[in-house]
Amino acid sequence: MADDYRYQIYQADYKMEYIRAIKIPRTDRPIALTYDFKEDRVYWTDFRENLVKRAFLNGSDAVVIRFKDNSRS
Repeated sequence: MADDYRYQIYQADYKMEYIRAIKIPRTDRPIALTYDFKEDRVYWTDFRENLVKRAFLNGSDAVVIRFKDNSRS
């Protein structure tokens, strides 16, 4: 789950009995996300910076993989 109000991404089981926060940079405002089962990575869009980022579920290796080029129309 992405929570741009709390600047956080959460992992939960299908019954919502187990919920934990995934460590992402505190400045991120995630609004959408997906999970790659093969790579065990979460991908999210950053509302504030117009970026797409990814990281492992433990929060490590958080990197920008795409950014919006505002110079184009």
